[in-house]
Amino acid sequence: MKIRRKYLYLGTESEIVLDQKKAGDGVTYVGTIDGSEYEIQIENSDAHTARIGVGARTVTAYLSRRDGVTQVFVRGRVYRLEGIEGTRASATKSVGSPEIRSPMPGKILQILVSDGQVVEAGDDLVILEAMKMENRLRAEVSGRVASIEVGEGDRVDDGQLLIRLAPASQH
Repeated sequence: MKIRRKYLYLGTESEIVLDQKKAGDGVTYVGTIDGSEYEIQIENSDAHTARIGVGARTVTAYLSRRDGVTQVFVRGRVYRLEGIEGTRASATKSVGSPEIRSPMPGKILQILVSDGQVVEAGDDLVILEAMKMENRLRAEVSGRVASIEVGEGDRVDDGQLLIRLAPASQH
């Protein structure tokens, strides 16, 4: 079974194609990520946590699924995964979400932007403490901070809206 997904990181869209080799406690795939081939093992701990091994490296990934989009949070980076119909050529152009949502439950340590501030894709917006780690959440698209929905010290849930961006030209 082949799985084709696009992922978005810092406004750049890439593609992953997974071809399942074997199943068991975990699933092993031959994966092609942006044209390079890897053997990838995925073991789900629960609905929101997975251990992902690529070669000799293994990481813990935290998953948040909403409206057909999976956010994967790995070592301070958030990747948005969405299914692709057909081939790479039919994939849509790079777009990101103007909504910054919490990838997991946690506590807002610091808000690094202010209302109305213009930001670029990749800029740090919020520091979220979760799983005893400080995680920097970044803008996926360039724009202007339209609203900040949380405050420093607030506890947030998985998927909760933190910041909304608008095109920089809107006032």
